[in-house]
Amino acid sequence: MELFPDNLPTLLRLAQAEERIGNWDEAERIYKDLIQRRYRTRQMGERLEVVRKARELERSKAMWHEWVDKKDDKK
Repeated sequence: MELFPDNLPTLLRLAQAEERIGNWDEAERIYKDLIQRRYRTRQMGERLEVVRKARELERSKAMWHEWVDKKDDKK
């Protein structure tokens, strides 16, 4: 889905919006596309790293909830 294929600043804003709502896969896809198009590659690389860390943090919190919080609920 390319709504704004040539408007790179708009794609950046879309990626940021996806990131804010936790849609990591779509944010990552857009950031990679922007890197491929040579748009602010350093900044996009930094954003990709933030997305990867956020995804990992979310996964860790989910595992914590699964392992610890559910165990506490059984008491």
